[in-house]
Amino acid sequence: MSRKVVSGMRRLLAALLVVLLPVSVGAVAPARAAVSTATTTTVTSSANPGIAMAEIAYTAVLAPNPGASLPVAWFVDGVSIYTGATDAGGTSVMSRPLPVGTHQIYAQFVGGNGFGPSQSAVVTEVLNNPPGTSVAAQAVGITPGLFYPVKDGY
Repeated sequence: MSRKVVSGMRRLLAALLVVLLPVSVGAVAPARAAVSTATTTTVTSSANPGIAMAEIAYTAVLAPNPGASLPVAWFVDGVSIYTGATDAGGTSVMSRPLPVGTHQIYAQFVGGNGFGPSQSAVVTEVLNNPPGTSVAAQAVGITPGLFYPVKDGY
């Protein structure tokens, strides 16, 4: 190619770059990290101590209220057992029957809608046998007072 053609191509390329890239590379602002509002998560139990295998409600309250439909992960004894969502009041409720013993329960708010993540303190839940229930009956899932139907004569 002649110098004249190459020079014309360079001018054309420069003109296109001016049109397509109106801001010079040096003038591009650096990306900013998203700023999020700090949150706290507080967990409470509806019964502590409680009765094993009963439906006990654990409630996580987030402050400030991040709004509805944001994920909250629930942990029992260090194992994630449930992922719920916040309601319009910024709370999440988990209810699971747990066996006899002492359990460590906490919740983690994942964050979202401009709110940062947070984790609650551990709630130590003590669950006892129902009154009149032996440890052996609890181990096999027999609850006194419940009717267990006999099937086919057995």
